[in-house]
Amino acid sequence: MSDVARILEAYGAAQAEAARQRGALWGSAVQQLGQIPLQIQQANLLKAREQRLNQQAASEQQLTDLKLRSEQRAQAEQTALDQVWGADIWDKDGNMDPDKASAVAVANKAGHLVPIIRQHAAQWAEQSAKRAKRK
Repeated sequence: MSDVARILEAYGAAQAEAARQRGALWGSAVQQLGQIPLQIQQANLLKAREQRLNQQAASEQQLTDLKLRSEQRAQAEQTALDQVWGADIWDKDGNMDPDKASAVAVANKAGHLVPIIRQHAAQWAEQSAKRAKRK
């Protein structure tokens, strides 16, 4: 083989190798470009999941806050009632005086409990009257 033939053969092999490398490069680029929509979809799904989890956490926090406020309100009402029942609300006969009890409730910022207190006073008075008749 002559030198020219060898040079042409080497040139052809180099050209073929360069073409193969360009093909591999373009194939890799096309493959990566083809994966972009999938990557975008996965990123969107992750964002949606994160948003859903954040909303769920916020809802749970709101529910916890509502439960806490409800418990605090119930405790405050119980404390107010305890203050009413522990105060000097009794008349000379040992019966609850609804006016005194109501005044204690209002003084302890529990005026909304006055109807309940008056209802209890009426029930107690009724029961006391029944007991007195039996004796």
